[in-house]
Amino acid sequence: MKLPPSSWIVLSLLSAGKAFTNKEIINLTGLSPRTVRYAIQKLRENRLIAEEWNFEDARQVRYRRDDPDGAKQDEKKPECLNRPSIKRRSCAGT
Repeated sequence: MKLPPSSWIVLSLLSAGKAFTNKEIINLTGLSPRTVRYAIQKLRENRLIAEEWNFEDARQVRYRRDDPDGAKQDEKKPECLNRPSIKRRSCAGT
């Protein structure tokens, strides 16, 4: 996948599992506002990040790393819980 270097910087920040606003990404990465907007645009086009509401300030959007399963990082279940044929007792981590 061909992404600009700024997109990789933003993606690595979002890989921490926390959602950030545009302003927070600018402050944490040191990138210019225009560069961050472009990086976010490219990441959204490739469906690598998702937007969520910012309940602290409804005028802003938070960005987070998009999980292909549709679940957030902290809500991920162990793989064996997704398969009904496996009993729960045999599941590692539960």
